[in-house]
Amino acid sequence: MKKILILLAAAALSACTSVSTTDTQREPKIVDIGSNEHKQMMLTNYGYYLFNWIPIFSGGREDNSFALFTDTVNVESAVTTLSNKCVEMKVDNISDIQTLENSTCYFSWIPYFGTTFGLYWYREVQVSAVVSMTEQPASPAIKAQKE
Repeated sequence: MKKILILLAAAALSACTSVSTTDTQREPKIVDIGSNEHKQMMLTNYGYYLFNWIPIFSGGREDNSFALFTDTVNVESAVTTLSNKCVEMKVDNISDIQTLENSTCYFSWIPYFGTTFGLYWYREVQVSAVVSMTEQPASPAIKAQKE
């Protein structure tokens, strides 16, 4: 039983999905998304695989989550997670989406053995985008204070 608990604790600490955003920016104005307020969002999902195709631990489909024996480290899952986060943040426009995939064998430094018999792999997917939210109309009291 102890071994199972240690394995689950290792899984929780080893693979994860995270979504981070910058503070709202007003300058420079990004013409393509038609709003004065925009943020940079970045999602990272990573996990560990046997032979680069059997999932052991991977990031989940939600922010700060993980999954066991499920292949969620791919662009489709990452974009879905980013999209769900945009709905949660009430984002109006998404622009400049970029993706990056990376896969590395832990024993690749051993000649022939590392790449031929690559047992333990680390895989990572990153998705970044510029998002904008429409400015909320100010109440009449706030407008009066500005004037």
